[in-house]
Amino acid sequence: MLDSLGIGVAAVLLCAAPKVPAPKFLTMPIYMVAGASLFIYLLHFRFLQVVNGALGLPVIVAFGAAIAGGVVVWQLWNWGTKQAGDVWGRVSIHLFKPRPATA
Repeated sequence: MLDSLGIGVAAVLLCAAPKVPAPKFLTMPIYMVAGASLFIYLLHFRFLQVVNGALGLPVIVAFGAAIAGGVVVWQLWNWGTKQAGDVWGRVSIHLFKPRPATA
């Protein structure tokens, strides 16, 4: 019940104030967490199992680890897709090289 209440309050705040001014030093962390939100969502139960279940640390530490881990995985994903795009760019030049027309 309490979780649902928190989600409802957050949803109302997001709808009511979509452009809340933030101090300059907070903009980068906010954008990083927003960009990594899919990875945070996908991995948070795994972090909860490891940090809280296996290590016995408090749940709040598990949530912090999930946020930090999601940001790291997101950055690795971005790096990997950039590398794959660069490799594909080099390979596709040779695969799809225009051939001279024969008469």
